Amino acid sequence: MLKTSIPPGEIIFLKANSNYTEFHLLDGQTKLSPRTLKHHQDNLLMKHFVRVSNSFLLNPSYIDSISRRRAASVVRLKDGTEVTVSRRRQNGVLDILKNTGFQARHY
Repeated sequence: MLKTSIPPGEIIFLKANSNYTEFHLLDGQTKLSPRTLKHHQDNLLMKHFVRVSNSFLLNPSYIDSISRRRAASVVRLKDGTEVTVSRRRQNGVLDILKNTGFQARHY
């Protein structure tokens, strides 16, 4: 269980796991928090993170590329993880990323 705070710069993404949250870190470790993803999303230190679905909150610093696959957008992170953007969040996610200066690279 997560007992210490983790600097946001070391977090690649957060993943919902029922009423818990998995923190996926730069060093390859996964930490578990007894709080919901929504709780962490509301944390002021993670306000710049991007909610792409009900299950994922991404650190935009680690987004490598975005591609379209059929009707869905897929975000590829620098660690190789691929996350599907929910249909209802697609436009908002793309707008947020454009406003942060992200340059879309398609693969």
